[in-house]
Amino acid sequence: MAATFEQPLTKAQLEILKVLSRPMTEEDIIDLKQSIVRHFAAKLLQEADRSWEQNNWTEKDTKTLRKRHFRILPYPKSLVP
Repeated sequence: MAATFEQPLTKAQLEILKVLSRPMTEEDIIDLKQSIVRHFAAKLLQEADRSWEQNNWTEKDTKTLRKRHFRILPYPKSLVP
């Protein structure tokens, strides 16, 4: 079953489709994936740097953040002995 889309493609999506319309080797596909990952990693680092400067964080803040367990939600009080 083919996927249906209710929204038109964005300009970025159309550009990507143009690039991908030519035959590509497996190496080309890997290179493209790596380029996309590098692009978004650079944007993430820029945002992290902006947040760092905006919040005036220090090395001490970094050490504090490293010790926090963000993936673990606090236990409900009813479960704490």
